[in-house]
Amino acid sequence: MTETTHGNIVQGILSLTNKGVGYVRLLDAKDKKDSIEIDASFLNTGLHGDTVSVELYPKIEGKNQTGKIIEIITRAKTGFAGTLESDNGVCFLVPSDHRMYTDILIPTEKLGGACTGQKVFARITDWTDAKKSPIGEVLEVLGIPNDNDAEMRAIALEKGFTNVFPEHVTEEAEALKTRGVIADTDTRRDFREVLTFTIDPADAKDFDDALSFKKNEGGTIEIGIHIADVSHYMPEGSALDKEASVRATSVYLVDRTIPMLPEVLSNDLCSLMPDVDRLTFGAVFTFSPAGDLIGEWFGRTIIHSDKRFSYEEAQEILDLGTGLYYDELNLMNTFAKKMTKERFEHGAVSLDQDEVKFKLDEKGVPIGVYIKTRGDTNRMIEEYMLLANKKVAEFVAKKGASEDDHVYIYRIHDKPDEEKTADLVGFLKRLGYPIFEKDGIIPSQEINKLLASLEGKPEKDTIHRAVIRSMAKAVYSTKNIGHF
Repeated sequence: MTETTHGNIVQGILSLTNKGVGYVRLLDAKDKKDSIEIDASFLNTGLHGDTVSVELYPKIEGKNQTGKIIEIITRAKTGFAGTLESDNGVCFLVPSDHRMYTDILIPTEKLGGACTGQKVFARITDWTDAKKSPIGEVLEVLGIPNDNDAEMRAIALEKGFTNVFPEHVTEEAEALKTRGVIADTDTRRDFREVLTFTIDPADAKDFDDALSFKKNEGGTIEIGIHIADVSHYMPEGSALDKEASVRATSVYLVDRTIPMLPEVLSNDLCSLMPDVDRLTFGAVFTFSPAGDLIGEWFGRTIIHSDKRFSYEEAQEILDLGTGLYYDELNLMNTFAKKMTKERFEHGAVSLDQDEVKFKLDEKGVPIGVYIKTRGDTNRMIEEYMLLANKKVAEFVAKKGASEDDHVYIYRIHDKPDEEKTADLVGFLKRLGYPIFEKDGIIPSQEINKLLASLEGKPEKDTIHRAVIRSMAKAVYSTKNIGHF
């Protein structure tokens, strides 16, 4: 919401500290010191994240601008997880969120079967008087406090995520399952007779990308990158389309996934499982026998995966030099390494970091930590995905430049902020790593040289994180400014 001012009335977003002090930040404010401080007694039912109107008090020299909330424009959320407690027969929710500064009263008829001491998720139904506690109702009983499943569900629900879909959405998905895969082969390139396989983590539940491999007469090689054609099952305006728009993405937690789509789609029709036909989008590239890219094609495809590999299985075949589809895997890996080398020669930055994973027991309790191993098969898959993304972006950028009625979304990556770059240069010099920079930019070759020199040194991770934090974050935009 843009800032609006009427006399001494302004609008902004409320943030709360654990001590109950509020700060309302206008959208054009650069940092916290520009925020309006709200004493706890003047929050007037305002909650963390709410968009509010504030009446400003006279400014006192040398002190923060203060004010009081006079209107809640929009609530950031009304649902809270917590423990149900009672006192003299009155039930109330004690929220887990420390920034929620008041308990929520739950009338007996709104308990939803919950009992005192249980972890529940409740919604505020009425709260207009700041002098009184909000009234709410229990929407879901989660279980016993501190139980892993109850706490994980509580976290998800508080953030607005749930694995429960509305009934009409589930019915639409089930109807698609009954219909099955209907191949519109007139508009799809048929890859069902072409060798195709997936390579995913051993514990993956769904498989949304696959690789195909075909040797042509004359020695050229076609390698296809195929992703599930989700749009086929979700026409614009359908219940599934609307629900996916609200959810925006699947959410991956340490021990579970909250899907964007019902399981019928996410784990079945849109999962590229072996031995079944699946509808896909493909980016198909033609390589010379030496691994040079000489052709490309993009369009709708239909595939029939021959094999589901885990990364470990495919890596073992490469390491042993023998096994199912070794020749194809080895050639694809060779081409991938060639592409990687060429990327770095053209300025790509190597920002690979070890990924820490948690080992969980049968109750979901962390019992160990380990470093995820990244082998050639991981890097190979990443390289082909990068190739597909890059070439599709180039393809649509050309179309977008010539067709004004088409809008495309790009993942863009701006140049680093000059101030952050200067901070990084100073930090590196103090550690004994002087680095060349020009006009607020550190050349990518310099960064790669630095990172390579840190191999085996204790300061490697610290410097690596500092480099990443100096970079501008990648964002999605309809304006294609490129990828630094």
